[in-house]
Amino acid sequence: MRRPLSLRAPHRGGWLILSALVAIGAVAALFTLNNLENEARANEQIARRYIARLDQTISELTPLGAFLSQRNPKLLSRLISTGASVGRSDRLAVMRVDRGRAMEIEQLIAELIRDAADDSTDLVRAAMLTGRARFLADEIATREQRRADRAERLSLYGSAIVVLLALASVGGLVARERRSTLRAAQLHAAELRHLAEHDGLTGLANRRAFDAELERFHQRPSSQTVEIAVCDLDGLKTVNDRDGHHHGDQLLIDAADALREAVGTHGTVFRTGGDEFCVISTPGSSITHAVRRAMSGEGSTATGSFGVAHWPSDDTDAASVVRLADERMYAAKRARAPVSVARP
Repeated sequence: MRRPLSLRAPHRGGWLILSALVAIGAVAALFTLNNLENEARANEQIARRYIARLDQTISELTPLGAFLSQRNPKLLSRLISTGASVGRSDRLAVMRVDRGRAMEIEQLIAELIRDAADDSTDLVRAAMLTGRARFLADEIATREQRRADRAERLSLYGSAIVVLLALASVGGLVARERRSTLRAAQLHAAELRHLAEHDGLTGLANRRAFDAELERFHQRPSSQTVEIAVCDLDGLKTVNDRDGHHHGDQLLIDAADALREAVGTHGTVFRTGGDEFCVISTPGSSITHAVRRAMSGEGSTATGSFGVAHWPSDDTDAASVVRLADERMYAAKRARAPVSVARP
């Protein structure tokens, strides 16, 4: 018996899992880049705020210090010490951002405070120390700004890549679905062709396939001899009437299996009617003895009569060869002989 063709579409789970993993990885990378950008922006703000504090200190020292350095050096020292102490929380924040530069800034601030404590503050020296601290803080701010800008660019590139990956995944899924649909349609078409050209009970090629094969005989080279056998079962009607159609169907299946096994690769077996079978040999092969064994009931419960004719020696028209084999089958049936055959 034939096996029905499978219409199940190819498995898509692996592709979906791969697409999901790529998407998760891309989103995680974007999340990390976004965090890096936010952190760098925050560090930049810390450094900028600290620069503003230092700028304020310098702006206060410059005009006032020029006067106080002549009039009241102690007051100038206290102003410097107070200005250096302002924004300690900002200095600690800068320490967390860039410890190396922050430590150098701390040393500069310490020198300012020490000079103020010793009442030995010089306006120019104080401005130089504060300016150096401002320069270092500006370096931190510039570096963090660059880090943030770089992370922002990478985020933009990453977003573009995610979009491209999403489009590629969707496109891949659509293309895969189209291939799956096309494959299912092809399988369905093949199944319909198989059903149209095969007998549902026995799985043999049917009358339509037999007629199509006869149409192709005009393409065969006439130097290749082909045998065509027409077979008719004995007693199918009796079995149907006496035992029921189920037993009659089983008889047909037994006959089909016997013919198929006996003929093998030497020909093709067709069920062309209710209790009628035909066999077309492969070019140059003989099927007469194989069909005789099958119709004699050897190995099965089915028996019958058959006739054989040869193409092109009996006739060059394939349909005429079939009619001749059919006449010989009926002659054998009337004579109660298992076969009627004429050799070329």
